Order: sequence, then C-alpha cells, then structure tokens
Amino acid sequence: SRIIFNHETQTSLFVFLGPCTLFSEQLCRLFQALLVNLVTQSSIVLLISFLYRLYIIDVAASSRSPLSSSRIWLLCSISFLLITPLTITTSSARELLLSIASYAFFSPIVFMAIFVVRRMLIARISQA
Repeated sequence: SRIIFNHETQTSLFVFLGPCTLFSEQLCRLFQALLVNLVTQSSIVLLISFLYRLYIIDVAASSRSPLSSSRIWLLCSISFLLITPLTITTSSARELLLSIASYAFFSPIVFMAIFVVRRMLIARISQA
C-alpha cells in the first residue's frame, strides 16, 4: 500500500495495489495492519532476545538460576498479546493510520533500546 498525505486538508489517502484489491478494501487494511504489527512484534522479540542474552551473562557470573524456557515464552506471548488488538480492530482507514502511527512512535524507542542493550551486551562479552 501507499499512503498519500494531503497537508492542505490534513487527510490521508491509502492506495492499495496488488492481489488484495481483488477481494476487498477491508482485507487490504487488515493485511497492512498485520504487516505493521508483526514488524513491531519482531522488534520487541529482538529486544527480548538481547535482554535475555545479557541476563544469561549476569546469571553465569553469579550463582542464580536462569529463567525457565516457559517464562521466556510467556514474555514473548505477552508482548504479542499487547500488540494483537491493534491488528484485530483495524477496520477503517483512520484505525489503520493509528496503527501505523503507533508503529512510528514505538519503533524508534524499541530500536534505540535494542542498540543500548546490544552495546551493553558487547561490553559484557568483551569483559569476560
């Protein structure tokens, strides 16, 4: 899809191209929202994986026991469930724009957090 923003009237126009247009505009919106939310989800899972690696290095240095794999799956599932309502409720162009805006807001925050945690992880690995 392509988003065209008209600054004079403060409106957005979604232009959908491809096979989803053969079925319905609603289906196009759903797939666009799904794409945006899955990209956000993958960023969060990447952040969780870097945090977990940092956590494992800290656990190895101490005598604590690491988190169980079920707790890690629970963390990933919770992050998925927090984002899922954005996909399910996207039925209008306005809601799709809100979904994309939420991605535009959270994505830089998550990627900055990934960068910081990654730097911490590299520093810890180089100390070991």
